[in-house]
Amino acid sequence: LDAGESVRVSISCKNMSTARVQSVTARLVQDLRWTAHGRNARSSKALSAIQFGTIPGLEKLSSPSGNKSGNDSVLSAIARELEDAKYSALMQMPMMVTPTFAGSLVRIKHSIIVEVKTPSDISDPTITIPIQAGPV
Repeated sequence: LDAGESVRVSISCKNMSTARVQSVTARLVQDLRWTAHGRNARSSKALSAIQFGTIPGLEKLSSPSGNKSGNDSVLSAIARELEDAKYSALMQMPMMVTPTFAGSLVRIKHSIIVEVKTPSDISDPTITIPIQAGPV
């Protein structure tokens, strides 16, 4: 993904828990790490973000379900929604971006992180997709 380029981010999910979903967000993140003379540091910043609106299937379950027999049909429906890009948005790489780089002292990584925010005490479900920023 080069500077100024856009990528379509499509999502599909099904809430199989009793936790309420507050929001679904996709962020384009740059992670910088460096090491020199026994010291190291890390910084991370969001380059772009998308907040998805209402997505069917995110309603919480009224009670915990032990029935796993419908998983194949749920996965098939999710796959169809992703193929159709039913719930998607464009995310743009900023014009001024440091390219992805892996050196001996400095590493710059880029990724798209999709996070489902819930009010529960457990960590929010996330998926991290590594991407290459800059000319390939």
